Amino acid sequence: MDWTIEFLYALVITTLTGSILTLAWYLIGRILERAGVTNILYDLLKVVLLFYYVPVGYLVLHLKIVFSGYWEAYMFVKTPLILSISYGIIAVWLAGVIWGVISYARGIRRLHNLCADSIPCPAEVQKQFAAICAELHISAKRVGIVRSYRVPVPQISGLLRPKVMLPVEDYSEEELRVILIHELTHYKEHDIWLKQLAAIAAILHFFNPVVRILMRLIQRWSEYSCDFRAGRQMGSHREYFSIILAIAAGDAAQDYISPRLTEGKSELSERIERMIKNQHVKPYTRLRAVIAMALALILSTGSVYGATLSAMELYESVYAGTEVSVEEAITAEPELMEFREKLSPVEAVTYAAMPKADAEPNEEGSYGFNWNIKAHGVTLTRNFKACKGGCIYVTVSVVPTDVTVQVGIIEPDGFKRYVKITDYGSHPFYLNTTGSYNVIIENKTDTPVNVMGTYFIRDSY
Repeated sequence: MDWTIEFLYALVITTLTGSILTLAWYLIGRILERAGVTNILYDLLKVVLLFYYVPVGYLVLHLKIVFSGYWEAYMFVKTPLILSISYGIIAVWLAGVIWGVISYARGIRRLHNLCADSIPCPAEVQKQFAAICAELHISAKRVGIVRSYRVPVPQISGLLRPKVMLPVEDYSEEELRVILIHELTHYKEHDIWLKQLAAIAAILHFFNPVVRILMRLIQRWSEYSCDFRAGRQMGSHREYFSIILAIAAGDAAQDYISPRLTEGKSELSERIERMIKNQHVKPYTRLRAVIAMALALILSTGSVYGATLSAMELYESVYAGTEVSVEEAITAEPELMEFREKLSPVEAVTYAAMPKADAEPNEEGSYGFNWNIKAHGVTLTRNFKACKGGCIYVTVSVVPTDVTVQVGIIEPDGFKRYVKITDYGSHPFYLNTTGSYNVIIENKTDTPVNVMGTYFIRDSY
């Protein structure tokens, strides 16, 4: 089976469900604000980010097919037009991802240069840093502290060996305490890793503007959460922000890779307003956390399911719109060589006695099937009637894609007509006799296969 349809569908479903959950996050936020547990919103935002990585909707679709089989006839069945469009979309997506990776690598390179130009901190700064690490239950061996002339404001960067980077300035003991508690809280809450994941998600889903919104939300809420926890660690949110305002200076440009102490006047004002509004909020209990996560799960499940059904219906419409042109093109000039053989007496008796496989009818009058055929195995449909002058049109997709199967029909006069198909193919069998027919698929190889497809009967051609 061609991988483009499955990959493209998984990508579209994943970005769609992620976008819906980003909207659901706003709705949950309103409920939680009224409940007085806004500090859990940052944790829920991490759950939303996860849905941009895990193709939950794609997996839901497969489960639905396994249990109901409703969409077996159409799931990822391809036409030349759909394939051409898919190849083009994948090419554009790949070009966008490459450009995003290049930009991301440049940002990493800039951070690397900052670290390379850094210098050690004075002994008293190192001593205070070690004391605050112990206070926050952080191993001072896992994170370092340096100074740099190129760093405008305090920040923490690095994944495997993170470092708190300070401007080459003189800070009072209280100012340094606020800086270190703030940056080490980012480290303790794994905000550096979260921002990296958000940046990568923005590369993979660069075509989706909602992902950029999610990045900004993570940027802001990582600061809100850090302020909440760091202020409590300081013992006073008022003292905490008064010191931040005193040292807020330098470049106000946002950095989605490294958490900073200040991000500009407007962002700092938002952080202060948020803290004033929520300074009396108590840390959420386990019960409230469970209730909030359950609410998120319910909304997530419903959103994913709805998005999956809508996307599948859209794919059915596209397939139905392109199917006719495929029929006409292949009818006029078949691409596959057709064979016709008389059934041997043994084959005739064997085929008549063997159990017949079911094919599911759908609204368009065709029949869908999804068969697992063992090595050197044969599968036939139940008998159906077809008229002289008509056509039985069969489309199949074979997995593994490098295995060739024989796809054909058994005629009323005991002849078998078939074509050989590898990976994917379609063929019309034109009828010269009215009577009872079967669709037959034979696997004459040593490898078990899965064959999924459709067939439908035309009265005339």
